Amino acid sequence: MDRPTMAVCMLHLLLLYFLPHAAAERHHKPGCSEMERDILWNFKQRLMDPANVLSSWHGDDCCGWRGVGCDARTGHVVRLDLGPSMCDGFSLPSLTGDIDPSLANLTHLSHLDLSFNFVNLEPFLPSIGKLTELVYLNLSFIFLSPGKLPPLGNLSSLRYLDLGSSGGLEIDNLRWLSGLSSLQLLDLSEISLDKVADWLTPINMVPTLAVLRLAGCSLPASRTTSISHINLTSLAILDLSNNGLHSALPDRLFNTTNLEFLDLHTNSFYGRIPSSLGNMTSLEVLYMNDNELQGEIPATLGNICSLRTLDLSVNNITGGISELVEGWSRCGTVELEELNLKHNNLSGGLTPRIAYLRRLRKFSLDHNRMSGTIPKEIGQLSRLESLDLSFNAFDGVVSEAHFIHLGRLKALSLISNSLVLNLSSLWIPPFQLQILGLGSCRLGPDIPPWLRTQKNLLEMSLSDASIVGSVPGWFWNLAANISLLDLSNNMIIGRLPRFFKFHSAYMVSLSSNRFEGPLPSVSAEMVYLDLSNNLFSGTIPPGFMETMHKSTSLLLSNNLLHGTIPSSICNSTNLHVLDLSNNFITGGLPACHGKSSLPGLEILNLANNNLSGKIPDSIGHLGSLQKLHLNHNSLFGEIPSALRNCRFFISIDLGENRLSGRIPAWIGDHLSFLMILRLHSNMFFGHIPPQLMCLSSLQILDLAHNDLSGPIPQSVGNLSAMIKKQEPTIYVEESTLFFVYSMIGEYPISHQESLLLDLKGRELQYEKILILVKSIDFSDNKLDGEIPAELTDLVQLQSLNLSNNQFIGKIPEKIGNLKSLESLDLSKNRLSGTIPSSMSMLSSLNHLNLSDNNLSGRIPSGNQLQTLDDPTIYMGNDNLCGFPLAQKCPGEETSQAPVSTGGNDGADNNIIEILWFYIGAVLGFVVGVWAVFGILILKKNWRIAYFRYIDRVYDKFYVAIALMFIRLKKKTS
Repeated sequence: MDRPTMAVCMLHLLLLYFLPHAAAERHHKPGCSEMERDILWNFKQRLMDPANVLSSWHGDDCCGWRGVGCDARTGHVVRLDLGPSMCDGFSLPSLTGDIDPSLANLTHLSHLDLSFNFVNLEPFLPSIGKLTELVYLNLSFIFLSPGKLPPLGNLSSLRYLDLGSSGGLEIDNLRWLSGLSSLQLLDLSEISLDKVADWLTPINMVPTLAVLRLAGCSLPASRTTSISHINLTSLAILDLSNNGLHSALPDRLFNTTNLEFLDLHTNSFYGRIPSSLGNMTSLEVLYMNDNELQGEIPATLGNICSLRTLDLSVNNITGGISELVEGWSRCGTVELEELNLKHNNLSGGLTPRIAYLRRLRKFSLDHNRMSGTIPKEIGQLSRLESLDLSFNAFDGVVSEAHFIHLGRLKALSLISNSLVLNLSSLWIPPFQLQILGLGSCRLGPDIPPWLRTQKNLLEMSLSDASIVGSVPGWFWNLAANISLLDLSNNMIIGRLPRFFKFHSAYMVSLSSNRFEGPLPSVSAEMVYLDLSNNLFSGTIPPGFMETMHKSTSLLLSNNLLHGTIPSSICNSTNLHVLDLSNNFITGGLPACHGKSSLPGLEILNLANNNLSGKIPDSIGHLGSLQKLHLNHNSLFGEIPSALRNCRFFISIDLGENRLSGRIPAWIGDHLSFLMILRLHSNMFFGHIPPQLMCLSSLQILDLAHNDLSGPIPQSVGNLSAMIKKQEPTIYVEESTLFFVYSMIGEYPISHQESLLLDLKGRELQYEKILILVKSIDFSDNKLDGEIPAELTDLVQLQSLNLSNNQFIGKIPEKIGNLKSLESLDLSKNRLSGTIPSSMSMLSSLNHLNLSDNNLSGRIPSGNQLQTLDDPTIYMGNDNLCGFPLAQKCPGEETSQAPVSTGGNDGADNNIIEILWFYIGAVLGFVVGVWAVFGILILKKNWRIAYFRYIDRVYDKFYVAIALMFIRLKKKTS
C-alpha cells in the first residue's frame, strides 16, 4: 500500500484502535450487561452470516464474542469491530441484511467498525446520534444503499470518521463538521458532494484535522471553494484525487512544511507546476498524474529529499529531468523509491547521476521523447525492480554493464527505441525477469541465449527485433508457460514443435514472420491470437474455436489456410475481431443463429477467399458489427434485409462477388454511421437509391462495375462528410477496440482497415491514409442523364470517377468548386459542350481523363491544367483544340522557330550548354551519393534504421513472391 506512515497522527489512531483491547487484558472483565447482550443478539438475528463471522456469538458473556470489546472496569460494550480483520487478512464482505436500529442503544460505544459488508444502514442511521461517546466510526465500503446521512455534529468525541466508498450515502451539507472539534481523520471518498456548494468552509473549521480524503467526490468548483483556501496547518495527508477540479495549481497549496502525502491525480489541473512545491520539505508521497500540467518540472522539486513516491505521469510536461536528478543527488540520503514520469513530452537525455537514486525500485519514463544513450550508471541501482524506458528515442548500445547490479530486477521494457543489445552469448544475467519488452531493439540475428536462464518469465515482447532464422527448441519450452508472447515482425522461419501448446497464454502474436505448418494448439485462456502474414497451412480444426471460448481477437489473415470455416465459431461469445482474409477458405458463411452467437463481434473480415453461397440472414443478428469485408469471393444473391439491424456499421465492402438485385434503400435509412460503402464489381441493377445520399458520414462510395441505370440523384449534394472539413469521430483505417492491459504496458487491440480503390487511373490498396480519402466511383455502369450541378457542392471530394456511362449534357460550370479534387475521370460518356473554364481552378488535380466524349472548343489553360500535358486526356473529342493537342484553335498563329543569324555560334553555344549540363549532373550525382553514404557512415543509428528498413522491404517482397507462387501452384493443380 503506497501510503506514508505518518508518525504522529497515525500512531495516535492506532493506539485508539488497540488500547481498548490492551485495557481489557490488564483487568478482570465483569461481563456485559443483559441489556447490551440482548441488543447484540437482536443485531445478529437480522443479519445473514454465510462466513460464520458471528459463530462465537453465544453464551452469557458477550465480551468474549468475536469483534466485541468491553470496558475492563464497567463491563459496558465499548467496541464493535466487524470490519476486515488485520490478523486474518483482507477478506470479502461477509455480513448481509439490515442493521438493527437498537444498536444505537449501546451508548457507551467508543469504537464502531462495520466496513466492507453488504449491510443496509438505513434503519440505523437516524439513531446514530445517540452514540455520543464514539471516538472511532468506520462505515466505509458499505455496499447496500445506506440512505441519507444525518448530522453527526453531536458526536463531539469523534476523532476518526471513515465513510469512504459507501456509494449510496447521501450528504447534502457538511456544516455538522464544526461540532467535531477533535476530529483527526475524515474520509468521504467516493461519496458525491456535488450538492454541497460550500464544502471547504466547514472543513476549515476543524483545526485538528490531520488526514483528509475526498477522492472521487465530484467536488463542486467555485471561487469560494478553491483548494488554495484549504487550511493546511495540521494536515499530514490530503487526497483530492479524481474530482475533475479545473484550475491552475495555487502557490499557497505548497507553502507548508507539514504535508507528507498529497494526491491530486485524475483532475484537470493545468499550467505549470509552481516552484513553491520545493517548500514541502516533509513530503513523502506526491501524485499529480492524469492532469493537464504543462511546462518543465521545477528544479526545486529536487530539494525534497524525503520524497519516496513521485508520479507526474500522463500530463504534457516538457523539458528534461537532469536538473531534477542533480538536485536529489545533493541530498545526504535520497529516499526516492518510485519515479513515474510516463506519457509526457519530456526530452533530453538520462544523466549518469541517476545512480544516486540508490533506493529506487520503480522507474517509468515510457512514452516520452527522451534521447541519447542510456548511461551505464543505471546498472548501479541495486534495488531496482521495474525499469520502463519504452517508446522513446534512446539509441546506442546496451551492454552487460547496464545490468551489472540489477539483481532484483523483475520487469524490463525498452520497446520502441533504437537500441542495440550487445550482450555476450555466455552472459548470465544477475536477475530473474517476469516481464521483458525488447521490441524494436536490435537483438538478432539469433534469439539471445541468455533468455534461456529466465525461468520466471510471464510476458515477453521481442517484436521487430531483427531475429532471423529458426527458433531453438529451448525457447519453445520457455514460451509454453508464458502469458504474453510477441515475436511479430521478424524473419523467423520453420514450424512450431509438433506437440507444442501455449498452455497459459492469453495473448500471442507471431505475425509477419515465415512460420509454416498447421495452426498451433492454444490454451483456453487465449484472449488475443495473431498469426497473420505467415505461411501457416491446413484447415482450421473444429475444436480450435471451442478451445478459444474467451478469445476477443483471432487474426489469421494472409496465410495458406484452406477448408471451411468451422461452425463452432458461432459459440465464441467474447469474439470482437475475426480476420481470415487472404487465404484459400471455401464453402459458405456459417449461419450463426440466436442472440448468443457472436454477440460482441465488431469486425468480420473474410475477404480474398473462395467463399460461395448467399450471405446468411443470421449476420443481421450481429448487433455490434461495425466492419464487414466479404470482398473478392464468389458470393451470390441479394444483400439480406436483416443487415439493416446492424446499425453500427462503419464500413461495408462486398466488392468483387456475384451479388445481384437492387441496392437496398434501407442502407441510407438505417446505417447512419456508415463511412465506407463498396459494392464494386457485382451485378446490381436499377437506380441508385436517393436514400444513400442521407448518409452524413459517408466518405467513400464505390458502386463501380455494376449494371446500374438512371440518373445520379440530385440529393448527392447532401453527403456532408464530403462538404465539411472535419475530423471523423470514428477512425476507419485503424480503430482501437479495446486494450489488453499487460505488465509490459497497454496493448491496443486494433484492426487495420484495408480497401482496394480505383483512384487516379489505377487500383491501389489503401490502409494508413484511408481516413483521408473522400471518393465517389460510379464508373462502368449504365447511368444516364446530366451530371447534377449539386455534385459540385462536395468541396472536400478528392476523387470522382463517372467514366464509361451514358451521361449527356455539359460538364457542370461550377466544377472548379471542387478545390480538393485530385482525380477526375469523365471519359467514355456522351458529354458535349465546352470544358468549363473553372476547371483551371482545380489546383490539386493531378489525374484527368475526359476522353471519348463529344466535347468541343478551347481547352482551358492555366494553373494545374498546364502540367497535365498528355494529349490522351482529351482524345476522342474531335472538336477540342488548344494545348496539349496538336489541333490549334481558330485565330491562333502558327508558332515558328526563330531564325538563326549567327552561323555556327548557336551550335557552339548549344554544345557548351550541353557540356555544362552533363558536368553539373555528374557533380550533383557524386555529391548526392556521398551525402547519403556519409550520413550512413557517421550516424550509426541512421545506418541501423536504414538497413532494418531494407530488411523489412526484402522480407515483405519475399513473402509476397512466395505466396504468389503457392497460389499459382494451387490453381494450376
